[in-house]
Amino acid sequence: MAKGLLKNAPKPKKRRSPQQFDEQYTGPEPEAAGAISKAQLGDAFNYYAYHKNIKDAKKYIVDYLQEVGSKDEARMVKACPEVFFISTYGWLARMASRGVEHSIEIHEKLDRHIEYLCTMGFRKQEKTDEAKETRQQGPTIQDRIKDQAWDIGSELEKWKDMCAGQGNTWAMVSLQNKPLDYLRGNGCNQAHARVLKGEYTKELEEIKQAYEKTDEDLVEGYSHMSKPDKKRFMTFLHDVLDACDMIIGESVANRKQRTKKPASAEKQVTKLKYCVKDDKLKVVSEKPITLIGATAAVVYQIKFRKIGVLIADDSTGFKVKGTTLTNVNETKSTRKTLRKPIEQLKECKGLTKNKFDKWFTGLKAVETKLTPRFSDDTIILKIFK
Repeated sequence: MAKGLLKNAPKPKKRRSPQQFDEQYTGPEPEAAGAISKAQLGDAFNYYAYHKNIKDAKKYIVDYLQEVGSKDEARMVKACPEVFFISTYGWLARMASRGVEHSIEIHEKLDRHIEYLCTMGFRKQEKTDEAKETRQQGPTIQDRIKDQAWDIGSELEKWKDMCAGQGNTWAMVSLQNKPLDYLRGNGCNQAHARVLKGEYTKELEEIKQAYEKTDEDLVEGYSHMSKPDKKRFMTFLHDVLDACDMIIGESVANRKQRTKKPASAEKQVTKLKYCVKDDKLKVVSEKPITLIGATAAVVYQIKFRKIGVLIADDSTGFKVKGTTLTNVNETKSTRKTLRKPIEQLKECKGLTKNKFDKWFTGLKAVETKLTPRFSDDTIILKIFK
């Protein structure tokens, strides 16, 4: 092999990144130090807006805080969700890290934005810490439902993050990714929908206040979004909330009707009024609980000297509601007046059902309608099953 032959072999071309390719038109990242002019500031903004995104802006602010020794603030800003960042302040932080000396006015604005990001990051960190503490204690059913809800809603969060600072993509989200279809297709039930509804209702209220300019902090927090972007964002959140309402409504409509469990015999007779005993007549009432399911009962009304027969409407027998016997055939139920109650009650005391029927039929008295309402002077003489 000839000496130095390989030196003549073609060398592979060095691949350039998309950023390097674009920089042949936009130029490299601006190199500047000290005070800069408005024109230089504008050129820098154009460069970062073209090549960088909101994630880069967040990183630049965190890096800047670490460089100036504000580690606690850097940690809070790092915990802050990207939706609260304004990319312009990220570019200013980057320039400061590279030696640019901003005016006092710009520094004050940057500090105010960092303070706002720290507040939002602190809130986020508090929620995260609470969640960690809860997990250490063991997740509750509500915790599991929330975790499942946010697993289901993770795609909704991606759509939001994707659209942060890029208003033109909202139309795509609205057209291609229907929240209701997505939630239905990912097993979202009414419990999950209630969790998502609660969180997105809060977020809708925030963006609404920013849109209407009723809260200065929120106006600044959402200043990276134009007014049309905010309006599309609100429409998107309304779509999500409507989807949650649909799922909750469907669950209620499809819920199996709960069959009411019949009250126990003891519970039915709790409020039933009756006379336990009458020493003068020498009679004692039957236990009212035995009325439940009976098909016939004999009662005596002390005040009116009336003996009556109550007949059930069907074979299921009597039931009790409050102070009234129910499932009674009021047409067949009747009563008669006793002329000599002490003697006549003694006569019927030990009679069987058939013998009592003959005895009652033989009473020479006018029959009147017997209502199934009991009172303190009603004695339950006999109960027939």
